[in-house]
Amino acid sequence: MSELAESELTEIARTAASKVPGLGTVERVKVDERLDSSDEPAYYFSFVFGQGHDPQDRGLALIRLGQNLRDALIDRQDSHYPYVRLLTRADWEKREGA
Repeated sequence: MSELAESELTEIARTAASKVPGLGTVERVKVDERLDSSDEPAYYFSFVFGQGHDPQDRGLALIRLGQNLRDALIDRQDSHYPYVRLLTRADWEKREGA
C-alpha cells in the first residue's frame, strides 16, 4: 500500500474531476485520510466547483468522479478507498468555520 502526499492527492482529485462532464472547474478540494466504517483506510475528498458546474445527473457525476479517483489511486498502488462529497460554497465556509 502506498501513502500519497496531500499535494499529490489534491492533484489527483483535480485531474479526476476535470474528466467528468458538467462538473466545471474545481475551486477547492480537501482530502482527509481516515478509516472508514469497516476500519479500512480511506480518503474523503470534499469538492467545491465553480464556473461550468452543471451536471445533468448529479448521481452519475459522483459515480464517475469516484471511479476516476479509484482508478488513479490503483494506478499508484494506493489501496485507500475514495469517498466523495460535493459541497456548495456556503457549506464549505461552514465546514471551515467548525
